[in-house]
Amino acid sequence: MSRKMISPQKREELAELKRVTEAMSPALRKAGDRAKQLIERSLSHALAASWEVGKIFTTACEHEQDPDEARHALILYTDLSPRYMDQWTCFYRAFSDEADRDRLFSARMKMRNTPLTWPYIQKLITISDKAEIMKLIDQVCENDWSVDELQAAIDRLFNKAVGQRHAGGRPVSVPPTLSGKIANLQKIVGFIPRNAHIIYQHPQNGILKTLSELPADRITPELVESLDAALNSLVEAGETIQNLQGDLQRGLAIAQERAGRHTQAMAEREADDIDGKKKRK
Repeated sequence: MSRKMISPQKREELAELKRVTEAMSPALRKAGDRAKQLIERSLSHALAASWEVGKIFTTACEHEQDPDEARHALILYTDLSPRYMDQWTCFYRAFSDEADRDRLFSARMKMRNTPLTWPYIQKLITISDKAEIMKLIDQVCENDWSVDELQAAIDRLFNKAVGQRHAGGRPVSVPPTLSGKIANLQKIVGFIPRNAHIIYQHPQNGILKTLSELPADRITPELVESLDAALNSLVEAGETIQNLQGDLQRGLAIAQERAGRHTQAMAEREADDIDGKKKRK
């Protein structure tokens, strides 16, 4: 995909990255390069380990008489989440050819020179066509795509409505009426505060409490990456909420004005009817 397909917003982001990079002092750039090397090393090791675990699970289950029972036994024996087991198995199957795996691990964003992280791989392994996967890897790196931009490309690839998907991949059901849209918004807005109190910020089992009790050897690069991704999601959600709040404020003003005009028109019509009746008498 050519550079011409990059959105104006993406062009601005890349231009800002280039400006900041060029303005960095030699010492600051050296520190940044060292940090990137360490981050890349930890990420590449984590991805390689995930691929190896997926290979172990896949080959072990294939040699058992009952693969489903073998999978269940491995989940219990390793104390691994079924979700991770399934994802790592899919990861191995998508890149079972070691040449493809090495190509993935060596891929770098053209502008940032950073490797593809697990959120990108989670999107890629939803595709069964390995040739399409490799094409998308090239496009991601060439155009410095975000994870959302990769998902949009996958949606276009399969002729799905771009952006109209839940996080799990299910299509979003769009309410056909205004009242339905408002009810849907109220439901979603109420979801985060309730769950924040019960799950995320609970003093006994919230995120910070759970993290403080987690052994150091369980704080993996994947966990750090997932926390960072969650934080970025919250920042993006906050920006979306601010924009939506502005739309709702304008919508409320428009609705109040139109309702006021309608009420006034009805009152004037009623007054005219009364005057007409008086004149006829």
